[in-house]
Amino acid sequence: MIDDLRIVHALLRKYGPKKDAAWFGRLITVAQSDPEQFWARFNCDEIWGGSGSIADQFLVPNEEEPAGTKEDRRQYYLAMARLAHAMADAGIVNRRAKFIARAFTEWAADATDTGARP
Repeated sequence: MIDDLRIVHALLRKYGPKKDAAWFGRLITVAQSDPEQFWARFNCDEIWGGSGSIADQFLVPNEEEPAGTKEDRRQYYLAMARLAHAMADAGIVNRRAKFIARAFTEWAADATDTGARP
């Protein structure tokens, strides 16, 4: 779980917004010191809430995106999906996080698709 938090944190630092990166940095500290408090903070609208949330606005596709962005996006999707599953495994029910995890898992698979067809 900490590794996935670090992946998301690093990508938020790289792509912004900076306030989200700082927030995830604080989440890592809380996760290491107080896992129960971590889940209370992680299960929130800032991450899973919809328009303007971290899950909603990260790495929007762009025709002229820099090299590596597609792989970064795939890593972000997978890390967020694993974090959502870990939250569910901890007994925390968040339907939106479950939905997002499913979508991100599918999108991560699509991110490796080169578009070539047999």
